Amino acid sequence: MIGAMNTKQRLLIADEVAEILAISPRQVTRLMNAGHIPTVRVTNSALRVPLEDLCEWIQARIDRPSEISALSAHTGRAHR
Repeated sequence: MIGAMNTKQRLLIADEVAEILAISPRQVTRLMNAGHIPTVRVTNSALRVPLEDLCEWIQARIDRPSEISALSAHTGRAHR
């Protein structure tokens, strides 16, 4: 039931993900479309990111920093 959804089940738009990751919405969209960030398709053209999945995705990169280099290469930006 939608009313019973907790905060972790919230679906985020690219702008919200960009704010969390401190990158541009355009970079987030590229990562989403490439399948690097976990998404849920809500319509034919709309992707959303489950907050809980994003938190796990971030934690995995903290645990395995070598993956950050691969993502930086994909987005064309260097990791700082």
